[in-house]
Amino acid sequence: MEEPIAKRLRNARKGEIDLTPLSNRIRELLEQRNESLRAAGLKAGLDHQFVRRIVNGERPNMIACIMLADYFGINPNELLQLAKWPTLKIFDIAHGNSTKQISPEAVDLALDLTEINSADSRRNLVSAFRTIMSEFRKRS
Repeated sequence: MEEPIAKRLRNARKGEIDLTPLSNRIRELLEQRNESLRAAGLKAGLDHQFVRRIVNGERPNMIACIMLADYFGINPNELLQLAKWPTLKIFDIAHGNSTKQISPEAVDLALDLTEINSADSRRNLVSAFRTIMSEFRKRS
C-alpha cells in the first residue's frame, strides 16, 4: 500500500539530493524551444529568475514543477520525479486496467504520434516500432 502524500513529502525533504538531471532536462526543454530562462519562467507564470535558479541547482517546490511541466507540455510527474518530489497519481497515465506506470519518454512518443494526421502513416510507424521492439527484446 502506498504511503500517504504527507508522509512522502516529509521523506522527500530529508537528505541531500542531486538536481543535475532536473537542471539538464530544463535546459533541454529550453533548447528545444530556443527560449531564454527568463522568458520561459515568465510564460510559465513564475518569477523571472525562477528557472535560472532551478538550472543553477535550487530545488523548485511541487507547484512550480507542475506549472513548468504545464508550460512545456510534459507530464508533471516527470519534473516532480527529477526534483525528488513524490509523483502524484492524478498525473499517472494508464491504459485500460494496466497498473504499469507509463514512462515520460513513452508518453512523449505517443504524443508525437498523435501529431501525424494520416492514420495509415501512424499505423505504419507503430508497426515498425513494434518490430524494432520485438528484435530488441530477443537480444536483451
